Amino acid sequence: MDIIAQQLAKRSKAKLLQLNSRLGSGVKATFPNVKNRIEAIESIQVGNNNASYRIPLSELYQKESMTYRIENAVELQGISFEGNTPTASIKIDTGEGYIQAIPESVLQNKFSKTLKIQADMTTQDLSGILIIKYKQKPLSDMVSEMEANTSINLAKHNLRVSTLLNKSRYKLTSSVIDSFSDASGVDSTWSTGITVVNSQKKVIVNAGSLNGELYTPSERLTIQPRMLLISYVSNIANIKFYASRDDGMNWINLNSDTLMSLSFLPTGKSLKIKATIPAGTELYGLAYSWE
Repeated sequence: MDIIAQQLAKRSKAKLLQLNSRLGSGVKATFPNVKNRIEAIESIQVGNNNASYRIPLSELYQKESMTYRIENAVELQGISFEGNTPTASIKIDTGEGYIQAIPESVLQNKFSKTLKIQADMTTQDLSGILIIKYKQKPLSDMVSEMEANTSINLAKHNLRVSTLLNKSRYKLTSSVIDSFSDASGVDSTWSTGITVVNSQKKVIVNAGSLNGELYTPSERLTIQPRMLLISYVSNIANIKFYASRDDGMNWINLNSDTLMSLSFLPTGKSLKIKATIPAGTELYGLAYSWE
């Protein structure tokens, strides 16, 4: 287990103990884990994984070709038409060449998300609708875009750290990961122009402010940090980061996803991070590690 995974396990265990203390020993969960809960929900959603993508034939009129992408599709099942079957010649390519589109025809590449459509149409076909049938992602895969991006970025950070841990020269000894489910990772005394929206797990810039400044609480270390790696997730990649190891007296600019030397800073063992967030930018996750 690497440093980040170990720390997350410790934090999770501590939160679980706090929850058990609040609920009492007599409370039992209906489901042993989240996976079982999601499977139970999916079991009562009979047929909900079947979906259709509707394309008005008028969109194809006098077009050389049109490209469509079905993001949630996991398997294309076939096609049909709403209204009269068109007299037009309609061809669909899912990556393996065009085939003639006729009712209930099977598409060649069932696992493609992208379709190219060619149509030689007349005006009498314009009222019809081409329907692409497909199976969509199950509920367990339909996580929000924000949480998915956060997970990807923090996983990337964890991978970077794990790689560096195998190099004695860059042995990182501790780390912080904050998904902003609460404001514990924000120093409210120093921070200005921002709000932590716990329910949405994000930090936003207050209305009327051109920029917000987020400061993390000082990490009181037993050793002087020499190197630092920082990653973040936001809707716009324009946040500037700074680090201090003398409790905010002197700062150095940081490049995200890059192992940075802190040797230009005065000596100190009190690590603090500052983030300058432009208006309109939302910060969803922050992770930093040091040696």
